[in-house]
Amino acid sequence: MNTKLSARANAPKLGTWIVCLVLFAVALGARFALIQPGPVVATWSWILGFGLLLVACRYRGL
Repeated sequence: MNTKLSARANAPKLGTWIVCLVLFAVALGARFALIQPGPVVATWSWILGFGLLLVACRYRGL
């Protein structure tokens, strides 16, 4: 039995992690006034980044 593979069966792929990381970086940068993307972009980058990460952990292949 390969427990290492079965423990990572629902982990997001690298591309999904990178997209989520960029969206979170935009949200954090806007929160601490490092960048000025606008309040709508900052809010939606947080929502989409977290939502995509949750969905990617739930479904395989994302």
